[in-house]
Amino acid sequence: MPRKCFLAVLCLSLAISSESLAQTIQRLSHQPPDGAGICFLLTDATVLCQGNSESDFYKLTPDNTGSYVNGTWAKMANLPAGYVPDAFASAVLSDGRVVITGGEYLNGNFTLTNLGAIYDPKANTWTNLAPPPTWQYIGDSPSVVLPNGIFMVGNKLTRRPGQSFQELGSETLMQKKDGHSCPTARS
Repeated sequence: MPRKCFLAVLCLSLAISSESLAQTIQRLSHQPPDGAGICFLLTDATVLCQGNSESDFYKLTPDNTGSYVNGTWAKMANLPAGYVPDAFASAVLSDGRVVITGGEYLNGNFTLTNLGAIYDPKANTWTNLAPPPTWQYIGDSPSVVLPNGIFMVGNKLTRRPGQSFQELGSETLMQKKDGHSCPTARS
């Protein structure tokens, strides 16, 4: 009986202590100038956020103690003209660039666009990104950065092997096990 009581007290103590160590959400001291839609944690520990007007981006830089709560916001470059997406495939690449491609909405209208752009945080510029040949739409397809740095986007409206990957300007082709080649890019 004492052993069971000890285990019960130990479990209760651990539960209470882990509850007290849980993280909490805190309000930022400085709110983003245009709200914050989709945000990306960049490789330099800053946070890039799409503003509510969807073409604008802001960067949150933590303060000198590493606190985002007291961090500051700065306006970053807008997306290329004509590309104002919502609900898109995206990723932060290992070299710090941010890629967004497709969009379920474009300029506020429902459309499965195949447009895309890549952000260079060092130059603070967005560059248009061409879709894979023959892709008429990407929309809000799934995406992933593989451990080897290859960024891939699924073409959610097709089941054709070898045609489910977004190219980022690379001329290399990855050979799949089924013999089909697919466009790839490395960060």
